[in-house]
Amino acid sequence: MAVNLPTDFEKQLQDEWPLQAQEVISAIQDGNPPTSIRLNPNKFNGTLETRSIPWARNGYYLSERPSFISDPWWHGGVYYVQEASSMLIELAILQHVPTDTPITAIDLCAAPRGKTTHLQSLLHPQSLIIANEVIKQRASILGQNVEQWGCNNIWITNQDPQQIGNATHWADLILVDAPCSGEGLFRRDHHAVDEWSLDHVKLCANRQQRIIHDAWSALKPGGILVYSTCTFNHAENEKNLAQFKNELGIEWLPIQLNDSWRTISQASIHGYHAFPGFTEGEGFFLAIGRKPTGNIQTPNIKKKKQTKLIPLTSTHWASFIQNNERFVVTPNNTIIEQEHSKHYHYLSQQFQLYRTGMLLGEEKGKKLLPSHAMALSQDLDVTHISTLEVDQETAYRYLKREVLPGDLSHEKGFLLVTYNGIPLGWVKNVGNRMNNILPSSRRILKHFDLKNLWSISSINYTH
Repeated sequence: MAVNLPTDFEKQLQDEWPLQAQEVISAIQDGNPPTSIRLNPNKFNGTLETRSIPWARNGYYLSERPSFISDPWWHGGVYYVQEASSMLIELAILQHVPTDTPITAIDLCAAPRGKTTHLQSLLHPQSLIIANEVIKQRASILGQNVEQWGCNNIWITNQDPQQIGNATHWADLILVDAPCSGEGLFRRDHHAVDEWSLDHVKLCANRQQRIIHDAWSALKPGGILVYSTCTFNHAENEKNLAQFKNELGIEWLPIQLNDSWRTISQASIHGYHAFPGFTEGEGFFLAIGRKPTGNIQTPNIKKKKQTKLIPLTSTHWASFIQNNERFVVTPNNTIIEQEHSKHYHYLSQQFQLYRTGMLLGEEKGKKLLPSHAMALSQDLDVTHISTLEVDQETAYRYLKREVLPGDLSHEKGFLLVTYNGIPLGWVKNVGNRMNNILPSSRRILKHFDLKNLWSISSINYTH
């Protein structure tokens, strides 16, 4: 269906990008964006026999867009459905950020989770990432999505960027995928078309400036800022970069890209555009820069206000977690890396930590009720867990939150449900049935034909 583009948008595009405008407009009107995914290397160490995205080592194009919600591997966090152009961030990170040593990072506008989990896959596994989302409802969704990814080194905050800035000189890296006018998504999001206006573009540009300025003090001198939008116009992209350079002294850095990808940069500044009709993906803008060097202000941690953290090895939960000596338990019954304790003490003084690490579960008397997060965690010690491997139909029924039939061949108690080896959650085997304890928020509500269930695992792969 043809998109009725605003006249002011077409004129702006013609004025600012005269050589690209017509092809971009034609691509938007075509309305057929490619479908792409990014595999989770924490859970899938292999390759799919489908076309790879050349700028993302775990990125793949799919020939069509299936219903991902029916796929057990999607629920198990094996992959994330992510727009291909946005994966260009990988090259910026790998070319300018050390990945062989732990760092501290902030994803300032993190929901739903795409760039947060991409960052987690690229950085050293002992790095700490703060995923921030201003809107509380979106922060809750972000929490569920990070939980699905299965890593413990992403903590979630629900703060205004100005509050994030209170953590002075804490972060080595700040990623800002800024809220924008969404021009790059017009062919798949007609709501963005309806909301667009020149005034909205101006509003977005001003908001982006405030976000960067408010959080700037959280970045260490010499630290790295990644700035991206999914829009075309100069106001939200090139003009903002120029303003940040003039006011904050940031040095924008070059990114080495392959000419065959048809990404576009203006010679005056290191900002890079992916245009639909050129790059095989949606509209995206990317820049990476370095904060001027200087003295780093040492965080002031008030020892008298420190929260006591308990070694995981001294709790009943120790046997559930591999390499358990690495972890400590917070008062919220989550585990974090022992090495991240100092960050916990400091950051909890600056703002509220919405979620840290991985939730262990509940203790009811002598009984331990493991959390759904633990089932999906890469740190779960499956050698001490009884598992229930299921076929695709049974996995679908489990994800519908149906009670599964009993199986006397399995011991009573909690069983880890797996599909093709990937954990999906827990059931409690009581003999004549298996009670489904999948969280209600994870339940599949849509009905699917059992004969036409789809999974990414149906694509040939090496593992």
